[in-house]
Amino acid sequence: MKKLLIVITILCISLALFSCGKGEDSTETSTDLNTEETDMIGNAEHTIDGAVIKVNKNSIEISVDTTQKESGTFLINIHESTLIYDSFGNEIDINQIKVDDSVKISYNGQVAKSYPPQITAIIVQVKK
Repeated sequence: MKKLLIVITILCISLALFSCGKGEDSTETSTDLNTEETDMIGNAEHTIDGAVIKVNKNSIEISVDTTQKESGTFLINIHESTLIYDSFGNEIDINQIKVDDSVKISYNGQVAKSYPPQITAIIVQVKK
């Protein structure tokens, strides 16, 4: 009976130690994504590529060529939760985006039928 209790105790301790998942790594890099960012990327089902023609305080205007499903000028709304990355994957601010930069916009598929059409960006990736 004692042997059974010892085996069960060892089994319980082992399960408790190994079922907690991997621990925090103190050597995280700036490109690691937190849970909120991962959830946002999961919502980014659609993408559109274009060239920046204007940079505003909370939006950018891009020109999309006719080889894509959508084409013309689009207003891309940038919110505080929008992730913006440079071509190396480093997070940047909207004021670091320049006219004529090539960008890839990830969004949830909703396009406001205004002039110009508007998209709320989940992720903006600058591709130089």
